[in-house]
Amino acid sequence: MFLSRNLKTQRFRDFDLISIFQNPFLVRSFSVLKPTKDSSFVVSYLINNCGLSPQSAISASKKLNFKTTTKPDSNLQFFQDHGFTKSQISKLIACRPGLLLCNKDQILEPKLEFLKQIGFSIPQAAKYISSNPTFLTNSLKAQIIPSFDYLKTFLITDENVTSTMRKSTWILNTNHQKLIVPKVEVLRDIGVPESSIYKLMITYPCVLTRNNNQFKEIVQEVGELGFNPSSTLFIEAITVKLALSKATWEAKMEIFRSYGFSENEIISMFRKNPQSMRTSEKKLRSGLYFFINKLDLKPSYLAKYTSLFTYSMEKRIIPRWTVLQGLLSKGLLIKNKLNIGSSIKHKKCLFDAYLAKESYQPRLFCGSLHDDDDDDEHIISEMNSRAILTYIFQAIIKSADMKDDLQKEAIDCAISKHNVEKDVAEHIKEFDKKHGPTWHCNFGKPITPISKYCSITISEGILFIRNELDDLLEMKTRSSNPFTLDW
Repeated sequence: MFLSRNLKTQRFRDFDLISIFQNPFLVRSFSVLKPTKDSSFVVSYLINNCGLSPQSAISASKKLNFKTTTKPDSNLQFFQDHGFTKSQISKLIACRPGLLLCNKDQILEPKLEFLKQIGFSIPQAAKYISSNPTFLTNSLKAQIIPSFDYLKTFLITDENVTSTMRKSTWILNTNHQKLIVPKVEVLRDIGVPESSIYKLMITYPCVLTRNNNQFKEIVQEVGELGFNPSSTLFIEAITVKLALSKATWEAKMEIFRSYGFSENEIISMFRKNPQSMRTSEKKLRSGLYFFINKLDLKPSYLAKYTSLFTYSMEKRIIPRWTVLQGLLSKGLLIKNKLNIGSSIKHKKCLFDAYLAKESYQPRLFCGSLHDDDDDDEHIISEMNSRAILTYIFQAIIKSADMKDDLQKEAIDCAISKHNVEKDVAEHIKEFDKKHGPTWHCNFGKPITPISKYCSITISEGILFIRNELDDLLEMKTRSSNPFTLDW
Protein backbone atom coordinates (compact mmCIF):
# COMPACT_ATOMS: atom_id res chain seq x y z
CA MET A 1 0.00 0.00 0.00
CA PHE A 2 1.22 3.46 -0.86
CA LEU A 3 1.68 6.34 1.53
CA SER A 4 -1.14 7.69 3.65
CA ARG A 5 -0.53 10.84 5.68
CA ASN A 6 -1.52 9.12 8.92
CA LEU A 7 0.43 5.91 8.27
CA LYS A 8 2.18 4.78 11.43
CA THR A 9 5.71 3.48 11.62
CA GLN A 10 4.57 0.18 13.04
CA ARG A 11 2.80 -0.57 9.80
CA PHE A 12 6.09 -0.68 7.92
CA ARG A 13 7.00 -3.83 9.83
CA ASP A 14 3.88 -5.65 8.66
CA PHE A 15 5.79 -7.04 5.69
CA ASP A 16 7.03 -10.54 6.40
CA LEU A 17 10.79 -10.06 6.29
CA ILE A 18 11.27 -13.66 7.36
CA SER A 19 10.12 -14.73 3.90
CA ILE A 20 12.86 -12.60 2.37
CA PHE A 21 15.64 -14.22 4.34
CA GLN A 22 14.25 -17.69 3.66
CA ASN A 23 14.88 -17.07 -0.04
CA PRO A 24 18.47 -18.17 -0.81
CA PHE A 25 18.87 -15.67 -3.66
CA LEU A 26 17.72 -12.75 -1.54
CA VAL A 27 19.82 -13.91 1.41
CA ARG A 28 22.93 -13.78 -0.79
CA SER A 29 21.96 -10.30 -1.97
CA PHE A 30 21.21 -9.11 1.54
CA SER A 31 24.31 -10.61 3.13
CA VAL A 32 26.41 -7.81 1.69
CA LEU A 33 24.36 -5.36 3.73
CA LYS A 34 24.66 -7.35 6.99
CA PRO A 35 21.00 -6.76 7.88
CA THR A 36 20.34 -4.77 11.01
CA LYS A 37 17.22 -3.49 12.63
CA ASP A 38 17.58 -0.19 10.77
CA SER A 39 18.16 -1.74 7.36
CA SER A 40 15.17 -4.04 7.82
CA PHE A 41 13.10 -0.98 8.65
CA VAL A 42 14.19 0.75 5.40
CA VAL A 43 13.50 -2.35 3.31
CA SER A 44 10.02 -2.64 4.83
CA TYR A 45 9.33 1.01 4.06
CA LEU A 46 10.44 0.66 0.43
CA ILE A 47 8.25 -2.40 -0.06
CA ASN A 48 5.12 -1.26 1.76
CA ASN A 49 5.15 2.43 0.85
CA CYS A 50 7.06 2.74 -2.41
CA GLY A 51 5.86 -0.42 -4.11
CA LEU A 52 9.33 -1.89 -4.68
CA SER A 53 9.87 -5.61 -5.03
CA PRO A 54 11.88 -7.28 -2.21
CA GLN A 55 14.94 -7.56 -4.42
CA SER A 56 14.74 -3.90 -5.55
CA ALA A 57 14.10 -2.78 -1.98
CA ILE A 58 17.20 -4.57 -0.70
CA SER A 59 19.31 -2.99 -3.44
CA ALA A 60 17.88 0.50 -2.88
CA SER A 61 18.23 0.27 0.90
CA LYS A 62 22.02 0.17 0.55
CA LYS A 63 21.85 3.81 -0.55
CA LEU A 64 19.51 4.96 2.21
CA ASN A 65 19.70 5.42 5.94
CA PHE A 66 16.79 6.84 7.89
CA LYS A 67 15.18 6.02 11.21
CA THR A 68 12.08 8.16 10.94
CA THR A 69 9.70 8.52 8.01
CA THR A 70 9.05 12.24 8.12
CA LYS A 71 11.24 13.15 5.13
CA PRO A 72 10.39 10.09 2.95
CA ASP A 73 6.68 10.54 3.68
CA SER A 74 6.85 14.19 2.67
CA ASN A 75 8.69 13.47 -0.59
CA LEU A 76 6.39 10.60 -1.56
CA GLN A 77 3.42 12.85 -0.96
CA PHE A 78 5.07 15.49 -3.16
CA PHE A 79 5.24 13.06 -6.09
CA GLN A 80 1.63 11.99 -5.57
CA ASP A 81 0.49 15.62 -5.45
CA HIS A 82 2.29 16.27 -8.76
CA GLY A 83 0.51 13.54 -10.70
CA PHE A 84 2.94 10.63 -10.46
CA THR A 85 1.28 7.22 -10.59
CA LYS A 86 2.17 4.39 -8.21
CA SER A 87 4.20 2.59 -10.86
CA GLN A 88 6.03 5.81 -11.80
CA ILE A 89 6.95 6.46 -8.17
CA SER A 90 8.18 2.88 -7.76
CA LYS A 91 10.32 3.21 -10.88
CA LEU A 92 11.68 6.55 -9.72
CA ILE A 93 12.65 5.40 -6.22
CA ALA A 94 14.11 2.11 -7.46
CA CYS A 95 16.40 4.05 -9.80
CA ARG A 96 17.18 7.02 -7.54
CA PRO A 97 16.49 6.05 -3.89
CA GLY A 98 18.11 9.25 -2.64
CA LEU A 99 15.10 11.23 -3.86
CA LEU A 100 13.29 10.06 -0.73
CA LEU A 101 15.64 12.10 1.45
CA CYS A 102 16.38 15.14 -0.74
CA ASN A 103 15.17 18.66 -0.05
CA LYS A 104 12.03 18.77 -2.16
CA ASP A 105 11.84 22.57 -2.11
CA GLN A 106 15.37 22.99 -3.47
CA ILE A 107 15.70 19.87 -5.65
CA LEU A 108 12.29 18.65 -6.79
CA GLU A 109 10.02 21.69 -6.95
CA PRO A 110 12.26 23.83 -9.25
CA LYS A 111 12.58 20.98 -11.79
CA LEU A 112 8.81 20.45 -11.94
CA GLU A 113 8.28 24.18 -12.29
CA PHE A 114 10.80 24.33 -15.16
CA LEU A 115 8.97 21.59 -17.07
CA LYS A 116 5.70 23.40 -16.51
CA GLN A 117 7.13 26.66 -17.86
CA ILE A 118 8.36 25.05 -21.10
CA GLY A 119 5.00 23.46 -21.82
CA PHE A 120 4.82 20.07 -20.12
CA SER A 121 1.46 19.10 -18.68
CA ILE A 122 1.35 17.38 -15.28
CA PRO A 123 1.04 13.85 -16.78
CA GLN A 124 3.75 14.63 -19.37
CA ALA A 125 6.14 15.87 -16.69
CA ALA A 126 5.55 12.76 -14.57
CA LYS A 127 6.12 10.49 -17.56
CA TYR A 128 9.27 12.34 -18.61
CA ILE A 129 10.83 12.29 -15.14
CA SER A 130 9.99 8.64 -14.48
CA SER A 131 11.73 7.79 -17.77
CA ASN A 132 14.68 10.01 -16.89
CA PRO A 133 15.15 10.14 -13.08
CA THR A 134 18.60 11.70 -13.53
CA PHE A 135 16.81 14.88 -14.58
CA LEU A 136 15.93 15.47 -10.91
CA THR A 137 19.51 15.04 -9.73
CA ASN A 138 21.07 17.32 -12.35
CA SER A 139 21.72 20.99 -11.65
CA LEU A 140 19.08 23.24 -13.12
CA LYS A 141 21.43 26.20 -13.62
CA ALA A 142 24.62 24.35 -14.56
CA GLN A 143 23.19 21.56 -16.74
CA ILE A 144 19.52 21.59 -17.63
CA ILE A 145 18.92 25.23 -18.62
CA PRO A 146 22.19 25.62 -20.64
CA SER A 147 21.43 22.42 -22.58
CA PHE A 148 17.86 23.53 -23.20
CA ASP A 149 18.95 26.98 -24.39
CA TYR A 150 21.54 25.49 -26.75
CA LEU A 151 18.98 23.20 -28.38
CA LYS A 152 16.61 26.13 -28.70
CA THR A 153 19.14 28.05 -30.83
CA PHE A 154 18.45 25.42 -33.52
CA LEU A 155 14.88 24.41 -32.79
CA ILE A 156 13.60 27.99 -32.23
CA THR A 157 10.57 27.22 -30.02
CA ASP A 158 10.04 25.63 -26.62
CA GLU A 159 7.56 23.26 -28.26
CA ASN A 160 10.20 21.90 -30.64
CA VAL A 161 12.70 21.41 -27.83
CA THR A 162 10.18 19.60 -25.63
CA SER A 163 9.30 17.36 -28.58
CA THR A 164 12.98 16.47 -28.88
CA MET A 165 13.17 15.88 -25.12
CA ARG A 166 10.36 13.34 -25.32
CA LYS A 167 12.07 11.47 -28.16
CA SER A 168 15.42 11.41 -26.38
CA THR A 169 14.76 11.81 -22.67
CA TRP A 170 18.48 11.98 -21.89
CA ILE A 171 19.25 14.83 -24.29
CA LEU A 172 19.40 17.44 -21.48
CA ASN A 173 21.60 15.20 -19.33
CA THR A 174 24.46 15.30 -21.81
CA ASN A 175 27.28 17.80 -21.75
CA HIS A 176 26.32 19.67 -24.90
CA GLN A 177 29.71 21.37 -25.14
CA LYS A 178 31.48 18.01 -25.28
CA LEU A 179 28.94 15.90 -27.18
CA ILE A 180 26.55 18.00 -29.26
CA VAL A 181 28.67 21.00 -30.26
CA PRO A 182 31.49 18.91 -31.85
CA LYS A 183 28.96 16.97 -33.96
CA VAL A 184 27.32 20.16 -35.19
CA GLU A 185 30.75 21.54 -36.14
CA VAL A 186 31.58 18.36 -38.09
CA LEU A 187 28.37 18.70 -40.08
CA ARG A 188 28.85 22.39 -40.74
CA ASP A 189 32.44 21.88 -41.88
CA ILE A 190 31.35 19.56 -44.71
CA GLY A 191 28.49 21.80 -45.86
CA VAL A 192 25.44 20.30 -44.19
CA PRO A 193 22.79 23.08 -44.18
CA GLU A 194 21.21 24.35 -40.97
CA SER A 195 17.85 22.93 -42.07
CA SER A 196 19.32 19.42 -42.07
CA ILE A 197 20.90 19.94 -38.65
CA TYR A 198 17.48 21.08 -37.46
CA LYS A 199 15.94 17.89 -38.86
CA LEU A 200 18.58 15.79 -37.12
CA MET A 201 17.88 17.43 -33.77
CA ILE A 202 14.12 17.24 -33.94
CA THR A 203 13.79 13.84 -35.62
CA TYR A 204 16.83 11.83 -34.53
CA PRO A 205 18.07 13.53 -31.32
CA CYS A 206 19.55 10.32 -29.89
CA VAL A 207 22.25 10.51 -32.58
CA LEU A 208 23.64 13.59 -30.86
CA THR A 209 24.46 11.62 -27.72
CA ARG A 210 26.63 9.06 -29.50
CA ASN A 211 30.41 8.86 -29.27
CA ASN A 212 32.06 11.74 -31.17
CA ASN A 213 34.70 9.62 -32.89
CA GLN A 214 32.12 7.08 -34.03
CA PHE A 215 29.92 9.88 -35.36
CA LYS A 216 32.82 11.37 -37.31
CA GLU A 217 33.68 7.99 -38.86
CA ILE A 218 30.08 7.42 -39.95
CA VAL A 219 29.87 10.89 -41.50
CA GLN A 220 32.99 10.10 -43.52
CA GLU A 221 31.59 6.71 -44.61
CA VAL A 222 28.32 8.27 -45.74
CA GLY A 223 30.22 10.83 -47.79
CA GLU A 224 32.28 8.08 -49.42
CA LEU A 225 29.06 6.25 -50.37
CA GLY A 226 28.16 9.20 -52.57
CA PHE A 227 25.67 11.14 -50.46
CA ASN A 228 25.53 14.88 -50.98
CA PRO A 229 25.89 16.74 -47.64
CA SER A 230 23.36 19.32 -48.81
CA SER A 231 20.69 16.62 -49.23
CA THR A 232 18.37 15.59 -46.38
CA LEU A 233 19.18 11.98 -47.28
CA PHE A 234 22.68 12.61 -45.93
CA ILE A 235 21.26 12.96 -42.41
CA GLU A 236 19.04 9.89 -42.85
CA ALA A 237 22.01 7.83 -43.99
CA ILE A 238 23.99 8.88 -40.91
CA THR A 239 21.20 7.81 -38.57
CA VAL A 240 20.81 4.43 -40.30
CA LYS A 241 24.54 3.71 -40.30
CA LEU A 242 24.76 4.62 -36.61
CA ALA A 243 21.83 2.33 -35.83
CA LEU A 244 23.49 -0.70 -37.47
CA SER A 245 26.60 -2.44 -36.26
CA LYS A 246 29.21 -3.34 -38.88
CA ALA A 247 28.25 -7.00 -38.53
CA THR A 248 24.55 -6.25 -39.12
CA TRP A 249 25.33 -4.02 -42.08
CA GLU A 250 27.47 -6.71 -43.69
CA ALA A 251 24.84 -9.39 -43.01
CA LYS A 252 22.22 -7.36 -44.88
CA MET A 253 24.61 -6.68 -47.73
CA GLU A 254 25.19 -10.43 -47.99
CA ILE A 255 21.44 -11.11 -48.18
CA PHE A 256 21.15 -8.80 -51.18
CA ARG A 257 24.22 -10.38 -52.81
CA SER A 258 22.71 -13.85 -52.39
CA TYR A 259 19.75 -12.75 -54.54
CA GLY A 260 21.93 -11.44 -57.33
CA PHE A 261 22.31 -7.77 -56.44
CA SER A 262 25.58 -6.18 -57.44
CA GLU A 263 27.52 -3.97 -55.05
CA ASN A 264 26.56 -0.91 -57.07
CA GLU A 265 22.86 -1.83 -57.00
CA ILE A 266 22.90 -2.24 -53.22
CA ILE A 267 24.64 1.09 -52.68
CA SER A 268 22.30 2.72 -55.20
CA MET A 269 19.30 1.46 -53.20
CA PHE A 270 20.78 2.80 -49.98
CA ARG A 271 21.42 6.19 -51.59
CA LYS A 272 17.84 6.32 -52.85
CA ASN A 273 16.22 5.20 -49.60
CA PRO A 274 18.52 4.82 -46.57
CA GLN A 275 15.68 3.50 -44.42
CA SER A 276 15.49 0.37 -46.57
CA MET A 277 18.59 -0.93 -44.80
CA ARG A 278 16.85 -0.71 -41.42
CA THR A 279 14.52 -3.50 -42.50
CA SER A 280 15.11 -6.61 -40.43
CA GLU A 281 17.09 -9.47 -41.95
CA LYS A 282 14.06 -11.76 -41.71
CA LYS A 283 11.84 -9.26 -43.51
CA LEU A 284 14.48 -8.69 -46.18
CA ARG A 285 14.75 -12.41 -46.90
CA SER A 286 11.00 -12.96 -47.14
CA GLY A 287 10.56 -9.88 -49.33
CA LEU A 288 13.36 -10.76 -51.71
CA TYR A 289 12.14 -14.35 -51.99
CA PHE A 290 8.64 -13.15 -52.88
CA PHE A 291 9.69 -10.47 -55.37
CA ILE A 292 12.37 -12.48 -57.14
CA ASN A 293 11.15 -16.08 -56.91
CA LYS A 294 7.39 -15.51 -57.00
CA LEU A 295 6.99 -12.35 -59.09
CA ASP A 296 10.11 -12.94 -61.19
CA LEU A 297 11.32 -9.37 -60.71
CA LYS A 298 14.96 -8.52 -61.41
CA PRO A 299 17.37 -6.93 -58.92
CA SER A 300 17.78 -3.96 -61.27
CA TYR A 301 14.00 -3.41 -61.16
CA LEU A 302 13.77 -3.73 -57.37
CA ALA A 303 16.61 -1.24 -56.98
CA LYS A 304 14.22 1.39 -58.35
CA TYR A 305 11.53 0.63 -55.76
CA THR A 306 13.46 0.36 -52.52
CA SER A 307 10.48 1.27 -50.33
CA LEU A 308 8.96 -2.12 -51.18
CA PHE A 309 11.33 -3.67 -48.64
CA THR A 310 9.89 -1.51 -45.86
CA TYR A 311 6.24 -2.52 -46.39
CA SER A 312 4.48 -5.31 -44.52
CA MET A 313 4.24 -8.49 -46.58
CA GLU A 314 1.02 -9.58 -44.87
CA LYS A 315 -0.77 -6.24 -44.67
CA ARG A 316 0.25 -4.52 -47.89
CA ILE A 317 2.35 -6.35 -50.45
CA ILE A 318 0.54 -9.69 -50.67
CA PRO A 319 -3.01 -8.23 -50.52
CA ARG A 320 -2.28 -5.69 -53.27
CA TRP A 321 -0.52 -8.23 -55.44
CA THR A 322 -3.48 -10.58 -54.95
CA VAL A 323 -5.83 -7.95 -56.32
CA LEU A 324 -3.55 -7.29 -59.31
CA GLN A 325 -3.13 -11.01 -59.96
CA GLY A 326 -6.87 -11.58 -59.83
CA LEU A 327 -7.59 -8.74 -62.23
CA LEU A 328 -4.88 -9.96 -64.61
CA SER A 329 -6.23 -13.50 -64.62
CA LYS A 330 -9.72 -12.26 -65.49
CA GLY A 331 -8.51 -9.91 -68.19
CA LEU A 332 -9.60 -6.84 -66.26
CA LEU A 333 -6.14 -5.33 -66.19
CA ILE A 334 -3.86 -4.38 -69.07
CA LYS A 335 -0.66 -6.32 -68.47
CA ASN A 336 1.66 -4.14 -70.50
CA LYS A 337 0.48 -1.10 -68.55
CA LEU A 338 1.14 -2.68 -65.16
CA ASN A 339 3.95 -1.33 -63.02
CA ILE A 340 4.08 -3.70 -60.06
CA GLY A 341 6.41 -1.54 -57.99
CA SER A 342 4.30 1.60 -58.30
CA SER A 343 1.02 -0.30 -57.98
CA ILE A 344 2.04 -1.83 -54.66
CA LYS A 345 3.53 1.44 -53.45
CA HIS A 346 0.74 3.87 -54.39
CA LYS A 347 -3.02 3.43 -54.31
CA LYS A 348 -3.28 5.91 -57.18
CA CYS A 349 -0.97 3.83 -59.36
CA LEU A 350 -2.82 0.67 -58.43
CA PHE A 351 -6.02 2.20 -59.73
CA ASP A 352 -4.33 3.70 -62.80
CA ALA A 353 -3.15 0.21 -63.68
CA TYR A 354 -6.76 -0.96 -63.78
CA LEU A 355 -7.61 0.57 -67.12
CA ALA A 356 -5.46 2.64 -69.48
CA LYS A 357 -6.10 6.12 -70.81
CA GLU A 358 -8.14 6.08 -74.03
CA SER A 359 -10.33 8.46 -75.98
CA TYR A 360 -13.65 9.60 -74.55
CA GLN A 361 -16.49 7.11 -74.93
CA PRO A 362 -19.94 8.74 -74.79
CA ARG A 363 -21.75 5.48 -73.91
CA LEU A 364 -19.66 3.17 -71.76
CA PHE A 365 -20.30 -0.58 -71.76
CA CYS A 366 -22.66 -0.49 -74.77
CA GLY A 367 -23.23 -3.92 -76.30
CA SER A 368 -21.06 -6.25 -74.25
CA LEU A 369 -22.20 -4.78 -70.93
CA HIS A 370 -25.83 -5.76 -71.46
CA ASP A 371 -27.41 -8.49 -69.38
CA ASP A 372 -29.15 -11.02 -71.63
CA ASP A 373 -32.47 -10.83 -69.80
CA ASP A 374 -32.78 -7.05 -69.60
CA ASP A 375 -30.55 -5.03 -71.92
CA ASP A 376 -31.89 -1.56 -71.20
CA GLU A 377 -31.55 -1.88 -67.44
CA HIS A 378 -27.75 -2.12 -67.61
CA ILE A 379 -26.97 0.47 -70.27
CA ILE A 380 -25.67 3.13 -67.92
CA SER A 381 -23.90 6.43 -68.40
CA GLU A 382 -20.13 6.77 -68.45
CA MET A 383 -20.16 8.90 -65.30
CA ASN A 384 -22.17 6.42 -63.29
CA SER A 385 -20.10 3.48 -64.50
CA ARG A 386 -16.87 5.26 -63.71
CA ALA A 387 -18.09 6.21 -60.25
CA ILE A 388 -19.22 2.68 -59.48
CA LEU A 389 -15.95 1.10 -60.59
CA THR A 390 -13.89 3.75 -58.84
CA TYR A 391 -15.77 3.41 -55.60
CA ILE A 392 -15.57 -0.38 -55.57
CA PHE A 393 -11.93 -0.39 -56.54
CA GLN A 394 -11.18 2.11 -53.80
CA ALA A 395 -12.83 -0.30 -51.41
CA ILE A 396 -10.60 -3.11 -52.66
CA ILE A 397 -7.46 -1.04 -52.18
CA LYS A 398 -8.60 0.28 -48.81
CA SER A 399 -9.32 -3.25 -47.64
CA ALA A 400 -5.66 -4.20 -48.13
CA ASP A 401 -4.72 -1.79 -45.33
CA MET A 402 -7.47 -2.96 -43.01
CA LYS A 403 -7.58 -5.61 -40.36
CA ASP A 404 -8.87 -8.90 -41.75
CA ASP A 405 -12.18 -8.74 -39.90
CA LEU A 406 -13.01 -5.40 -41.55
CA GLN A 407 -11.96 -6.20 -45.13
CA LYS A 408 -15.11 -8.01 -46.16
CA GLU A 409 -17.20 -5.34 -44.47
CA ALA A 410 -15.56 -2.63 -46.59
CA ILE A 411 -16.20 -4.42 -49.88
CA ASP A 412 -19.77 -5.35 -48.99
CA CYS A 413 -20.44 -1.77 -47.94
CA ALA A 414 -19.10 -0.41 -51.23
CA ILE A 415 -21.06 -2.90 -53.31
CA SER A 416 -24.31 -2.43 -51.42
CA LYS A 417 -24.01 1.36 -51.66
CA HIS A 418 -23.38 1.26 -55.40
CA ASN A 419 -25.29 -1.76 -56.61
CA VAL A 420 -26.13 -1.08 -60.27
CA GLU A 421 -29.51 -2.65 -59.74
CA LYS A 422 -30.54 -0.27 -56.93
CA ASP A 423 -30.64 3.51 -57.30
CA VAL A 424 -27.20 3.99 -58.86
CA ALA A 425 -27.79 7.57 -59.93
CA GLU A 426 -29.02 8.63 -56.49
CA HIS A 427 -25.97 7.17 -54.77
CA ILE A 428 -23.60 8.81 -57.24
CA LYS A 429 -25.35 12.15 -56.82
CA GLU A 430 -25.05 11.90 -53.04
CA PHE A 431 -21.39 10.94 -53.20
CA ASP A 432 -20.59 13.69 -55.71
CA LYS A 433 -22.22 16.22 -53.39
CA LYS A 434 -19.89 15.15 -50.60
CA HIS A 435 -16.66 14.88 -52.60
CA GLY A 436 -17.22 17.29 -55.48
CA PRO A 437 -18.43 16.69 -59.05
CA THR A 438 -15.04 15.45 -60.29
CA TRP A 439 -14.13 13.17 -57.38
CA HIS A 440 -14.24 10.11 -59.60
CA CYS A 441 -11.59 11.63 -61.88
CA ASN A 442 -9.11 12.25 -59.05
CA PHE A 443 -7.00 9.32 -60.16
CA GLY A 444 -5.93 11.31 -63.19
CA LYS A 445 -6.88 9.06 -66.10
CA PRO A 446 -10.29 8.38 -67.60
CA ILE A 447 -11.37 4.75 -67.57
CA THR A 448 -11.27 2.72 -70.75
CA PRO A 449 -14.37 0.64 -71.43
CA ILE A 450 -13.85 -2.86 -70.10
CA SER A 451 -15.52 -4.12 -73.28
CA LYS A 452 -12.39 -3.12 -75.23
CA TYR A 453 -10.40 -5.83 -73.47
CA CYS A 454 -12.89 -8.52 -72.45
CA SER A 455 -16.55 -9.38 -72.74
CA ILE A 456 -17.89 -8.82 -69.23
CA THR A 457 -20.92 -7.04 -67.83
CA ILE A 458 -20.77 -4.59 -64.99
CA SER A 459 -22.71 -7.04 -62.82
CA GLU A 460 -20.20 -9.77 -63.62
CA GLY A 461 -17.37 -7.40 -62.78
CA ILE A 462 -18.83 -6.62 -59.38
CA LEU A 463 -19.52 -10.29 -58.73
CA PHE A 464 -15.93 -11.11 -59.68
CA ILE A 465 -14.59 -8.52 -57.25
CA ARG A 466 -16.68 -9.92 -54.41
CA ASN A 467 -15.92 -13.58 -55.12
CA GLU A 468 -12.26 -13.04 -55.87
CA LEU A 469 -11.67 -11.13 -52.65
CA ASP A 470 -13.57 -13.69 -50.60
CA ASP A 471 -11.37 -16.42 -52.03
CA LEU A 472 -7.96 -14.85 -52.53
CA LEU A 473 -7.76 -12.50 -49.57
CA GLU A 474 -9.21 -15.16 -47.23
CA MET A 475 -11.49 -12.69 -45.57
CA LYS A 476 -12.98 -13.45 -42.21
CA THR A 477 -16.62 -13.23 -41.26
CA ARG A 478 -18.36 -9.90 -41.02
CA SER A 479 -17.41 -7.87 -37.98
CA SER A 480 -20.00 -7.70 -35.20
CA ASN A 481 -19.49 -3.94 -35.02
CA PRO A 482 -21.27 -1.81 -37.65
CA PHE A 483 -18.84 -0.57 -40.29
CA THR A 484 -19.14 2.81 -41.98
CA LEU A 485 -17.21 3.40 -45.16
CA ASP A 486 -15.91 6.97 -45.20
CA TRP A 487 -13.35 7.99 -47.79
